[in-house]
Amino acid sequence: MARFQAKTTLFLFAAAMICRCIFSSRHTRFQASASVPLSESEFVVLISEQTEQSFPCVQAELGISADGIGRLIERAVRSRALSRSGLCTAEYECRNRTVFVRFSYSAGADVLNRQKAALRQYAAAFAESVSWMDTGQAALTAYDRLLDRCLYNREGVYADSAYGALICGEAACSGYAEAYLLLCEYAKIPCLLVTGSADGVPHAWNLIQLGGIWYHADPAWDDSGRDLPYRYFLCSDAVFSETHEWNRADYPEAAGGKLNDREIIRSLLEIPE
Repeated sequence: MARFQAKTTLFLFAAAMICRCIFSSRHTRFQASASVPLSESEFVVLISEQTEQSFPCVQAELGISADGIGRLIERAVRSRALSRSGLCTAEYECRNRTVFVRFSYSAGADVLNRQKAALRQYAAAFAESVSWMDTGQAALTAYDRLLDRCLYNREGVYADSAYGALICGEAACSGYAEAYLLLCEYAKIPCLLVTGSADGVPHAWNLIQLGGIWYHADPAWDDSGRDLPYRYFLCSDAVFSETHEWNRADYPEAAGGKLNDREIIRSLLEIPE
């Protein structure tokens, strides 16, 4: 297994995400727009869809208050693995009920979209391979696939992306988290990407929902050779708060449940081929 290093890069949102910046829309071509007033959830969907396609700009009329736009944009690009992939910053300006959002990316749209196409193909093949499993079995299989596939390396060119983790085979914590989000997304397992800190260092990991209960899962730390296998898989808030910190108001509660890795492995072994 890859050895996890204590120092990690400042990943996307801890470093640069969601700042209010005034810019002139006269000099910006908006490649996606919505003229019908949008609700919060509709705005989140619009942003996530456009960033998934690496679009540079969005213009939308809002049927809601302009307060908290940055929070909604951050929520949007955390909701889908490929929305976050390659995204560096999002600048926005509100004029009355209209919001203008401009994105910057780590590479050109053609490069990013080729990478995203490769990730879609990889994730679709994985989802097909676990289609016969229940969600717990698929979640553990995705975890194992990621840990087998990836080595921890925060210096890699694509270290902070699912592309680095699944295609290049090396990533930092945010790359692990993004990759696990992608595999779960395609396997239809409710999953979120969490940003916060671990042992005082900026960090990213996941929340997954199994049987209606949310659990923490930290593939980067479980790929460090620490303690026992799956030490950071299917954990409650109480367990994770011993080493991790995050804004709990931004995420669902992980109360913890009876499900654990041993129970899932046992269920897999009992299923005939």
